Formats: sequence, structure tokens, C-alpha cells
Amino acid sequence: MIKNGIYRDYLKDIEEFNRLYAEYLRGEAFESDFKNFRLTNGIYGQRQKDFHMVRIKIPAGVLTPAQIYTVADIGDRYSNGVAHITTRQDIQFHWIKLENVPEIIKTVNEAGLTTKDDMVTH
Repeated sequence: MIKNGIYRDYLKDIEEFNRLYAEYLRGEAFESDFKNFRLTNGIYGQRQKDFHMVRIKIPAGVLTPAQIYTVADIGDRYSNGVAHITTRQDIQFHWIKLENVPEIIKTVNEAGLTTKDDMVTH
């Protein structure tokens, strides 16, 4: 559900991610089984095995100071500290491990941002 431009069902997405990822780790599912889920939630594979890229959406390209600190903290804690700003006003972090994705999604959404693909949220 979108309210005031912000995605509100992120806790359900975290539960679904945890379920799919646990099945993958137990060998009950292939990585491709939750690829679509990852892609619609802004989590993309990288060429480097076991690492992913997370794209944080910036509504209207505007961040509050608190959101800037949150984004920076995510980069420092879960990535290599380098933020890539896209031409579409998003921020991407590379070198993310899948086990950190639920906490990243939670942190991003609690800051009033999202990783959710625009195509899914409209």
C-alpha cells in the first residue's frame, strides 16, 4: 500500500524475503526462485558471487538530513561506503550480502524511503 508516496507494506516483504532466502539456504529453492521478488524490491544481483546491489528510491529526489544520515549509515554498515547516485535520483549500494537485506529494507522504509520498484508501487 502506498500512502503519501511511501510504501507501507515493507514488513510483509521482509517476511517473504526471509522465507524465500531460508528455503534457498536449505537447498529447497534455487536463487532464481526468489529473483523476481528481489528485483521488485530493488535488490539486484552482481557479477561477483554472493554480493548484490540495493537501489534506494528517493521520492522527488529530495532527502531530509535524517534520511541522508540513514543512507550513509547503510553504506557504511552493509556496503563498501560508496554510494552511487543515479540519473533517476536513486542511490545504489553494491557489495551487499543477502543476509543484510531485511535490515536494510526495514531501515530504509522507517526513514520514509523505499527500495520498492516503481512499477510495483503504482
